[in-house]
Amino acid sequence: ELFFLFLMGLLFGILAACWAKLLFWLTDKFEGIKAPLWIKLFIGGLSVGFIGMFFPQYGVLGVGYEGIELAIAGLLPLTVLILLGIGKMIATSLMISSGHSGGIFAPSLYIGALLGAAYGTILKLLFPAIGINPAVYALAGMAAFFSGLTQAPINQILMVAELTRGYALLPGVITSAITSFLTARFILRGSSVYTLKLERRGIRIKTGRPMVLETIPVGEIMTAKPVFVYKWNTLRDVEELVAKTGHDYFPVVDEEMRVLGIVGIKDFLNLSQRIKTLPIERFLHKEYGVGYPNETAHDAFEKLMKYDQNLLPIVESPENKKLIGVVTKRDIYKAYYRALQEMYIEE
Repeated sequence: ELFFLFLMGLLFGILAACWAKLLFWLTDKFEGIKAPLWIKLFIGGLSVGFIGMFFPQYGVLGVGYEGIELAIAGLLPLTVLILLGIGKMIATSLMISSGHSGGIFAPSLYIGALLGAAYGTILKLLFPAIGINPAVYALAGMAAFFSGLTQAPINQILMVAELTRGYALLPGVITSAITSFLTARFILRGSSVYTLKLERRGIRIKTGRPMVLETIPVGEIMTAKPVFVYKWNTLRDVEELVAKTGHDYFPVVDEEMRVLGIVGIKDFLNLSQRIKTLPIERFLHKEYGVGYPNETAHDAFEKLMKYDQNLLPIVESPENKKLIGVVTKRDIYKAYYRALQEMYIEE
């Protein structure tokens, strides 16, 4: 049955990513309504009440644990399982997006369990000889949907082991949870339902990546008045500037302070004195990276590594490459250490 659980992981990963996007799409729609907050709350509550009116006893209006228990016990028909799963998904989306207080932990377990049981029931009807147990798919669906939505598969794998008080289901649960996790990760580009909410506020945190550098804006660590050279300066001028400042790289700009490239020690080592009298612009052929003040230290570090640079020019915007500062690897290392010190080291 691992193949069926793998397919369920794919389906639930897509479903989890779509639900996360639906949640914030509805949030944007409610925020776009030019009306007092109480009206938005009334619309959300009325809509959820209307949905729950058809299924009052199955947990659509509450936490939903009773519905999960019924699904695992195999006491709900296929049609009801599907309607409850979709109904809970819509109800939770309307409730949260309209401004009501609530979370997605219990609802995601409910949706995964009900739709997982429905998936298992369908397989049981299609392949009666295999002896499929829908309860297994309810538990695996619970883990798969939550893993894709929150990008936290280990949490759910361990939870299923605790619920069943055994490890017999772990291979199937791990298969569906990891597959859903990877599928949703690809669709959401490394984000989860939690980090998407932060990204809407300008805080970019990707799961599985260094979080410290993600929280440090480039504008806070850049040198605002950097040493630079003009395109008509010579390599000999750069050599003298290295000796004078101790810096090994400099941004190259034109008369309007627009960045044209980077020049440094490697560009004039082992060159003749005659060649060093040539203007810098003759040697600006190498691809280079630039940063922007609204990016993070992590973005800057990735560009430094990608282009093998020790210095990253910071410009106003992609359209206007006017130099406003520079960031070096040393700046990022110092910022990283300071951030760790503030977070973990007591004075």
